[in-house]
Amino acid sequence: MSPECFAAYEDKLARELHRRDLIVINLERLLEAVEKSIADIKDKRETTPYVSVSDACDSLLRSFSDEKERVERRIEDHLYSIAPSATTLMGHRILARMLAHAGSFRALAFMPASRLQVLGAEKGLFTSKSPKHGYIFQHPEVKGAAREDRGRSARRLACALALALRKDFFSAWQESMHTDERLKPGRARANERSKLFYLFELHPELAEWFRGRVLYLGAGSGSTARRLARISEMLYCVEVAPLPFSSLMEVAKRERRNNICPMLEDAGCPERYASMVRGADMLYQDVTQRTQVEMFLNNMSFFSVKRGVLMVKASSIDARRPAEEVFAECRGRLAGAGYSAELVDLREEFRNHAALIAEKL
Repeated sequence: MSPECFAAYEDKLARELHRRDLIVINLERLLEAVEKSIADIKDKRETTPYVSVSDACDSLLRSFSDEKERVERRIEDHLYSIAPSATTLMGHRILARMLAHAGSFRALAFMPASRLQVLGAEKGLFTSKSPKHGYIFQHPEVKGAAREDRGRSARRLACALALALRKDFFSAWQESMHTDERLKPGRARANERSKLFYLFELHPELAEWFRGRVLYLGAGSGSTARRLARISEMLYCVEVAPLPFSSLMEVAKRERRNNICPMLEDAGCPERYASMVRGADMLYQDVTQRTQVEMFLNNMSFFSVKRGVLMVKASSIDARRPAEEVFAECRGRLAGAGYSAELVDLREEFRNHAALIAEKL
């Protein structure tokens, strides 16, 4: 990969990591961990008969409580700077939880009111009695309403929130999306448990497919890419999440053969990185999304690749159905698109996972 490409993606990564909504999301997850620790310490203090342990619990509680207040203030400051109307309407904690669930301020701002109303209650959407509200139940207007009026209150609040989010996004968001505060992304630990190399143990001959130019969708932090680069001629790695991509960039820089090309792009839009891929011979995809099969077929067709390996996670496609049914359905969809598909069950080592080895007929 050329130095100019590295520089371009480093600039793009810096812009992503400095987004204030990403900072709020990570602070909210930190705050949830602190609150869980406080609850565990309180439980331990109430159940221990030892005075010395109780004193230690009190000291830890004071420390965690102070840290919780500091993190809450930072979340509130960031939210008021990027979404003042929505924060005033919902409060910083409810909005922070919704933002962390959505993944980005843009995704949250473009959600319809019906989705905002049940955000956080997705597990109950297909039960016998569908939920009337999710995170917004914590709002006093909904929580304080009579039981029979909570659905209407949640709907009114969700409509007002949708308008406030769009107002904030289109007015102040683009001017305040960068900040001088830097979020230091820690390098992810290299996870040596690789689904691909476990598949190689079951099918050693499959490694020959990866000798040439490989398009790798969902490369993550680069632990599998680092090992795969030793046998591949060229490895085009696509990853959409900024934090693991920062580790992937470091792996690419350290690779002596200089045969890892990292791309901070969405694997669902192959036209965005088509100019970087120089004749892929093989496609490997490990993306845990509901549309992972469509993404695989789209990239196979777009780059005219005849061989590919798709890692299927059944619970990401449909958590309500048995994994065997989901695997069989995915295999049938590949066969319907003109590919021979061999199914390899990986659930002995990786929960809800299977590999589909596809080849164009």
